[in-house]
Amino acid sequence: MVKGLLLLLLLPQLVLAGTSRTRLQLAATQIEQGDPLRGTLLVTGNSAPPTLNALRPLEADFAVIPQGGWEDVAASQGHHSYRLVFNLYAKHTGHVVLPRLAVAGASTKPVVVTVTPAMARGGPIEVTQTLSSTRPWVRQQVLVMVEVITPDHFASLQIDRDQLPGFEVTPLLGKSEQVRTPSGMRTLLRAGWAVFALAAGHYRLELPAVKYQMDGGTQRRFPLVAPALDVKALPPYVPPTMPVGRVRIAVDGQPSGVLYPDRLAQWHVTVSAAAVPPSWLPPVVRSVHSSRAVRFLPAQQSLTSMPDHGGIHGRLEYTLPFKPLADGLLRLPNLELQYFDPNSGRLKRVLYHPARLLVLGIVVRLVAGMTLMFLLLWAMYRGWRWGRAMWMYRKACRQALAHMALATDAAAIRAALRHYIVAAGGVSSLSLSACRSFLDADNEMAEALSRLAAASYGRHQDIDLTSLRDCLIQKLRLR
Repeated sequence: MVKGLLLLLLLPQLVLAGTSRTRLQLAATQIEQGDPLRGTLLVTGNSAPPTLNALRPLEADFAVIPQGGWEDVAASQGHHSYRLVFNLYAKHTGHVVLPRLAVAGASTKPVVVTVTPAMARGGPIEVTQTLSSTRPWVRQQVLVMVEVITPDHFASLQIDRDQLPGFEVTPLLGKSEQVRTPSGMRTLLRAGWAVFALAAGHYRLELPAVKYQMDGGTQRRFPLVAPALDVKALPPYVPPTMPVGRVRIAVDGQPSGVLYPDRLAQWHVTVSAAAVPPSWLPPVVRSVHSSRAVRFLPAQQSLTSMPDHGGIHGRLEYTLPFKPLADGLLRLPNLELQYFDPNSGRLKRVLYHPARLLVLGIVVRLVAGMTLMFLLLWAMYRGWRWGRAMWMYRKACRQALAHMALATDAAAIRAALRHYIVAAGGVSSLSLSACRSFLDADNEMAEALSRLAAASYGRHQDIDLTSLRDCLIQKLRLR
């Protein structure tokens, strides 16, 4: 009888101890975007701690950051009570419903949380997320960018490097600039990731939250809405080593001037791409081989990456030492590579033709120098003779015009004209009519020569010799 009464008294406790219960506690039901919402999940009646997968339903609208693991807070007759503390960061504003959380057959009740826009210095903080492409090719760069417009002039964004299975992820350095908005001057912050899918398929990018920093500490966290990607497979003729994105070849500091045979020179080749990691750039110098005219030594290479808000800027630099083996014109090998253009979906080729280089030895240089010196001296001599002849010609012409200016009759004018003809390369026996053709006389000069002939051999005594003489002097000076 006594044992039966004790069993009836302990039955409710046994039933309570064997029943699992789950309860969700939130520090608040209204928060600003970027601020943490502290939550506690209590589970009683379990014999073993639950897993963190119990919080997975919250990841649709929040970034979930557990503050440690499950903590055993109480035990009774083999059953334990566990507690999990975590922080929630809302992915968007508005009224967000926290769904039921099911743990060991028990579930919590839905909770509505109001998320208001983030505020700073009395103004809103605007957060925008962009995606460069939703249907990229395999190995094509996809930019996931976050832009924040804030009244804080000294704020900055910090992003963490996160590895995603099946992706190559590179953080892009943040950028800050002042912009003018309808509300006044604001600070525009940019940061993000360059993401490269390694295989075709459908994916959701779960990237870490962006940290909003002020005064050296993280004040807010802005999680990203996981974007969906439909990654397209590359055509079967595209090899795994071919870059997906435009690639360029540049030659910096190509050997210039005249080279010596059997003397070391260097050839600097750069392969760059604005949307390809440097480790994926093709080894273009593999096609460079020695020949009878040149011998190449092992090349040195360096990889550099300069990521910014515009993406990855991969750069592969080569230094190729080489030795010319003979005199003459040396043509370095052509550089060629192929890449897959994601915009057109086709293969494209880049071909670089290096300029020819002149290679001369000591003997050839001496012979060429002596020949050049001889040609220079000969040219100087010819120039001196031409200059002297021109000086003598101009001097004789000036003397002839000076005599003509002193002439007072037709005979003296004809004598001065003959002196001018001789200085210009003609003969003194030319008639006045022949002087017209020699001097290529225009109408005015031809008329003056006709009047001179009339004054010399005709009976016209009324010809104005002064005006005739002045006209001839003016025309001859213009020649």
